[in-house]
Amino acid sequence: CSLGTFKSTVSNEQRCEQCPLNSHTKEKGSTSCICNQSFFRLNSSVINSSCIAGPNEPENVTIDDIDQVSVYISWKQSTDNVYHIECTHTISCESYIIYQPNRTFINGSRVKIIGLDAETKYKIRIYAEQVFTHLYSQSVDLTFTTKSAVPKQVRNIQIRRTAFDQVVITWSADDFNQYHIRYWPLIAEQNKIFAEVVVNNFTLKTTSDIYKFQIRAHTKLGWTAYSEEMIISLRSIFIDQPFSSEVTRKLVENKNILLISPLIILGLIITVIILAVLYIKKKRVCRSKTASDCESLDYQKRQVSGHYGPDTFFNSGWSAPLWPSISTTTKTYVDPHTYEDPTKAVNDFAHELDPNSIVIESVIGGGIYQLELHSII
Repeated sequence: CSLGTFKSTVSNEQRCEQCPLNSHTKEKGSTSCICNQSFFRLNSSVINSSCIAGPNEPENVTIDDIDQVSVYISWKQSTDNVYHIECTHTISCESYIIYQPNRTFINGSRVKIIGLDAETKYKIRIYAEQVFTHLYSQSVDLTFTTKSAVPKQVRNIQIRRTAFDQVVITWSADDFNQYHIRYWPLIAEQNKIFAEVVVNNFTLKTTSDIYKFQIRAHTKLGWTAYSEEMIISLRSIFIDQPFSSEVTRKLVENKNILLISPLIILGLIITVIILAVLYIKKKRVCRSKTASDCESLDYQKRQVSGHYGPDTFFNSGWSAPLWPSISTTTKTYVDPHTYEDPTKAVNDFAHELDPNSIVIESVIGGGIYQLELHSII
C-alpha cells in the first residue's frame, strides 16, 4: 500500500484502504494509520475509525475579583466541555476550601473559591474535559496572591459546654457582619473543618476530647486575620460553666505535663534497674576470679613517728604501706594503685626505696609478703 493507505492483513486478496479522517501512515505497506498530532482514536482496537480532536484548553481565563479570603475566576465557555479546578499552594490547598458551584464538572464559565488565607500566594490550574469523549485538554495555570488582612481581631472569645458532646463558642460582635471558623481535633490537624456564620456564636458538635479553633471576621474594610489557635478541652469544662479560651489552654498544658511526668519517672526506674543488674553481674564475675582481679588496694597516708629497722619489720604484726613517711616530700615512683597483683607492687616498690624509710602499719596477706619483702631487701 502507498502512503496514506493501509491494509490490515498482509495478503493480495484485500485491497488497500484510505486512512481514516485525521490520520496518516509514515511508510509504505502499513497495516494501520496513526492519528495526527492532537487527535485521538476513542477505540484504539478499531483501526479504521476516525481520529477526533481533543478539547481546547480554557480560553480567556481571568480574575474578576479578589479579596483576603476568596477569588472569582472566569473563562470562555464551550458547550462541548465541562471544566475542572485544581488549587495548589506551598503545600496543597486546605481540604476545607469551598468551590462554588463545584470544583469538578463545572458546566459554566465562572467559579468562586472561598476559605483562602490572607496575603497568601496560590496557583490555580484549570482544564477542560470533552463531554462525549472524556478527553482532557492542556491546563491553564493562574497565579495570584490574596489581599492583606484588616488590622483588627475578634475579641472576648468564650466557651460554654451546653451538653455532653456540644460546645458553644461566643465572641464580641463589634462592627462585624460575617465570620469564618475553622476547627479540628488536636490529634488530627490535617482534618480541618470550615464554617461560615453571620452571628457571633457557633455550636460545635464534638467527637474528640480536645479541639483547636480559629475565628476571623468581616468588616466594611474587608476580612481580619484568623485569631490565634485556641484550645477546647472537654475534660476541663463542666456543663453550663463558661470558660475563656486562655484558661482552657493552661489546663491543657498542665494536663500534658501530668502525662509526661510518669514517663520521666518510669525512665528513671528503668535506669536504676539496669545499673543494679550490671552491678550484680559484676559481683558474680568477681567471685569466680582471684581477689587481685577485682579488688583495688586501699592506701592512706599516715603520719608515723619513730624508727623501724629490719628487725622490727619481721617481728611486728604490721605491714608496710609502701610509701615514705609524711615528714619527707619525696614522691613515690611506683603507684600501687596501678597494680592488680599486690606482690608485684611490693617487689617494684622495694627496689625504689631505702628499707629504713619504709613505715610498717598493717599486714596484708600474713607472712607471705613479709618473706618476699625480706628476701628482696
